[in-house]
Amino acid sequence: MPAEKAAVCGVTIIRSKRKTAAIHVKPDGKVEFRAPMSMKEKDILRILQEKQAWIEKTKAKLSLRHSAAPAVVVTAEQLPALKELARQRILPMVARHAPLLAVVPTAVKFNFAKKRFGSCSGKNGLNFSAFLAVYPDELVEYVVVHELAHIREHNHGPRFWALVAAVLPDYKERQRRLKAFSLQLPE
Repeated sequence: MPAEKAAVCGVTIIRSKRKTAAIHVKPDGKVEFRAPMSMKEKDILRILQEKQAWIEKTKAKLSLRHSAAPAVVVTAEQLPALKELARQRILPMVARHAPLLAVVPTAVKFNFAKKRFGSCSGKNGLNFSAFLAVYPDELVEYVVVHELAHIREHNHGPRFWALVAAVLPDYKERQRRLKAFSLQLPE
């Protein structure tokens, strides 16, 4: 059975085969309430009312973050060259940092992922978003080190973060700055 969408009080209600309810505040400030198919509308309204303060606080926090966030703008004309530019910037960083972590990626590939800057496969292949090509070097370097560390630790446990910190002691600040950037893409 497909998910069912409806709107209540400006909140998008999405019903699907799930067991629990969840509220998501999107970066644009829109609110989604994800509910099991069997949840009654009165229960949805009650939960929304109980969580109204949290919703408003989260919307305000996101609004503040996005108003102060530097924007990275990618035009349609830039798209064809982004993969090559990303390759030219990222491959040297991989070559420089892999020995520091005592790892060797099985492959390094590039894609146009919009929400995930990088990933490490179970076979230790690295994937990077070509959109990183327009980000500052220190933020790209964080993503590279993060993914290389996954070759040794395929999780986000304490040993993983210790590996990242050994190479980039300021990784938390870089991570914060990376999350604060907004990426604006052509329609």
